[in-house]
Amino acid sequence: MIPPPYENNHIDQSWQAALPRHDSFSDNSALSYGAEGQGDSIDSNNLGRHARNREAIYASFEFRTLRRFSFSAGAREELFSGGTNVFTPTFARGFWIKPNFKLHASVSHGFRLPTYTDLYYSDPATVGNPDLKPESTWSLDAGADWSPTQHISAGTTFFRRWDSNLIDYVQFAPGGLYHATNIDTLHFTGVEAHGAFLLPRQQQLQLAYTFLHGDQLPVPGSVSRYVFNYPSHRAVFGWTGTWHDGLAARTRVGLTQGFGHQAYPVWDFAVSRKNGIIRPYLQLANLSNTGYEEIPSVLMPSRSVIAGMELVLTRKSR
Repeated sequence: MIPPPYENNHIDQSWQAALPRHDSFSDNSALSYGAEGQGDSIDSNNLGRHARNREAIYASFEFRTLRRFSFSAGAREELFSGGTNVFTPTFARGFWIKPNFKLHASVSHGFRLPTYTDLYYSDPATVGNPDLKPESTWSLDAGADWSPTQHISAGTTFFRRWDSNLIDYVQFAPGGLYHATNIDTLHFTGVEAHGAFLLPRQQQLQLAYTFLHGDQLPVPGSVSRYVFNYPSHRAVFGWTGTWHDGLAARTRVGLTQGFGHQAYPVWDFAVSRKNGIIRPYLQLANLSNTGYEEIPSVLMPSRSVIAGMELVLTRKSR
């Protein structure tokens, strides 16, 4: 007997409204504030019928002085269905030691509601959890930006993030189901560095490197689907060039090493015409034909080629 096909049929509805306001008191200060509201609902043969609303008020103030200091502070208060409310502040500060050398730092709080899939979805390998708590995070970063000349710029940033109630899917026994679960605490520490170099004939080189380390230890005997799936090291080299006849080209080579995995490269290249009535283009993705997964068990596309042509019809202004 052939089993019936496995289906998910969903009808989603959503609405949103916003009343923003922005006031500038001078060239150096401004205040933004407003209110928002939104709601969503789902009618699904798998997830069931559910709906929730959220309302929010917010304000953000920005201030600059003496061409050396910048400061911004913001706050947002959200109220969710069921009476839950969340307060999320943000602060940022900048200081120019010299016109070409800037220090910056910021701290912020954020959160994420579990999706209907996290709460109610189930299939032969996965089970949702209607008791999931929202994710909560505090993040801190500090760094410097430097531009010694008009043709060179560089910067580095140290960051730290504290996550609580992180939503993950965990398998507690070999061959068992993956259960939607809140991870109590997870800390990330990282450093990001980047540089850009302007070359003759409208060419530019970009370099970037990111290091990331997570402090959460795995639960003995369990398998996590997402928490330990992050890039420990990522390096990127990019080049762009434009020629006077309207021909533009760019290439990007990235090298990524995920936590507990081998490093893999991905190379992309594109060339196109930027002016004229007929503008052909060519895009080559994953030229290295690397097999890799950014999400566990989801294989990213192999080498691909896209070629096309744009027809641009414009009327000259008088």
